[in-house]
Amino acid sequence: MIAAKFSEVFSGKGAKRNEAEVLLKTKFPSAKWYSSTAILDISEKEALTMPGICEFGEVTITKFDMDEISKAAEKYAEKLFWLNVIRKGEHKLTSLDVAKQIGESLEKKGLKASSRGTIINIEIHNDTVLVYKRTEGPGGLPSGLLGKVIVIWENNYQSQLALLKVASRGFTPLVLCPKGSNPCCGEKIEYNFQNAFENAGFSLKNMRGPLLKLFTYKLAKHLKDTIGAWFIISPEIYGVGLEGDPKLLKNIESLANTTIIRPLAFETKLNVIKQAKKFGFELKSTKSEWRRFKISELEQEWITLEFEKLLKK
Repeated sequence: MIAAKFSEVFSGKGAKRNEAEVLLKTKFPSAKWYSSTAILDISEKEALTMPGICEFGEVTITKFDMDEISKAAEKYAEKLFWLNVIRKGEHKLTSLDVAKQIGESLEKKGLKASSRGTIINIEIHNDTVLVYKRTEGPGGLPSGLLGKVIVIWENNYQSQLALLKVASRGFTPLVLCPKGSNPCCGEKIEYNFQNAFENAGFSLKNMRGPLLKLFTYKLAKHLKDTIGAWFIISPEIYGVGLEGDPKLLKNIESLANTTIIRPLAFETKLNVIKQAKKFGFELKSTKSEWRRFKISELEQEWITLEFEKLLKK
């Protein structure tokens, strides 16, 4: 059994932490929780590569008895060791008292306490004690985003930046992209927008940015529900190029009946340009008819296309 701490629960606060806890308890329904520590039935090898885990270790669970705690700590201690004790509940001894007694017991065994040594976590939760050697996990990933994530690809530098951000954090990106395009990483899910528009009675010359975006959002929503992905991520940066109309984007989201996460939306334009140049992307963007597009033009019957058939093509 592994004792594991997830980044969002371990370091988060308030609503953010509560949301992470709910998501993790859904993800690991059989896990037992002691405050921010989860007891998981996984191997250390699995824990080393599981996104979201910031620290973990094979755990010994014992009662609150100093001799039992000392035996468990000795099991994980090396020549140099350091004790990290936390305590929740009412006890006669403080965390420092426990650390002092266990440390003295280990030093009598010929070991030496040193801040450069192996860290042994001792977590006291009322009458239950968790003892494990701390190992650093992958961390860095919001716990609610474990597993598959749909990433919308629009063949521009913003898409590449968004996808790189997603992949570098340990997600499993499923890239929804036009047929023939080449995302920089992730598993491709291609769609043929030319066929879709022709089937809907549109000619390609009438295919404009907002219509294509609405189609893509609805397709992403369908995929998310079908394959069980956690979220949909799109690369829009409010105030840049085609994405300069947040109100229209919100209307498109509403018609598509989905919520889009934009990992670059909260970056400043200067930071985005800096990142793009760092990766060698050219910064080009066209205005087209985005700002003049009528909402009524989005409310077309073609949005009820049979997506299952489309995906099989």
